[in-house]
Amino acid sequence: WAGGALGPAGGVRASIRDLARLVEALLDGTAPGVAALDPVARFGGRTRIGAGWVTTTLPGREVTWHNGASGGFRSWVGLDRAADTGVAVLSATAAAVDGAGLQLLASP
Repeated sequence: WAGGALGPAGGVRASIRDLARLVEALLDGTAPGVAALDPVARFGGRTRIGAGWVTTTLPGREVTWHNGASGGFRSWVGLDRAADTGVAVLSATAAAVDGAGLQLLASP
């Protein structure tokens, strides 16, 4: 699924290696558009949103993340910017992988 006319609005085709490079570039500030990570509006109680990136305040840390899904696949990228760590998760399932990503990000 390429998304047709909607593809350019947010469709990303990437391998885990591609996403790992993106995570590194986001954390070191060299990714084009890195300012999109910065929250500009409230989005619920503990959540704020930037340009497509969500920042959620959790006990002891803030996580900036984005997820996606298409035709039986799921993805999640999360960053703990204060700890300079990030995680990318790709899955060939329709089940959400957000929780798995958060657990990986919290792992030492």
